Amino acid sequence: MNILKKLKLNRTAKFHNINFNGSMGLSINGLLVRDFDYLLNWYSNNQLCNFDNLGDLFVYHQAIIKEINYDLENTKLKEELAYPVSVSRKLAEAKLYELKKIIIALVEYNKVEAD
Repeated sequence: MNILKKLKLNRTAKFHNINFNGSMGLSINGLLVRDFDYLLNWYSNNQLCNFDNLGDLFVYHQAIIKEINYDLENTKLKEELAYPVSVSRKLAEAKLYELKKIIIALVEYNKVEAD
């Protein structure tokens, strides 16, 4: 990998606060990415169960974000319906916005890596 590409990758990782070497695994903006695996699975319609393959995420990211945006227009979000006692609308929305940020960060990183 050439130095220019390394610089671009580092800049992208820094911009999105991506930490590949955290003690608990991959984190973005201080959030453990694996904690969002179940949401990724729901909103990818079971196409992706985790964030391990950035290539697959790149393929499905537009459909996932579209599905998230569609759900945000509903009166009840998927997570509210799945966990009605423990998850409020506010919490479920916050998680979806964070999921979108995680997806965008990883897709942008993958684009730089693929160039």
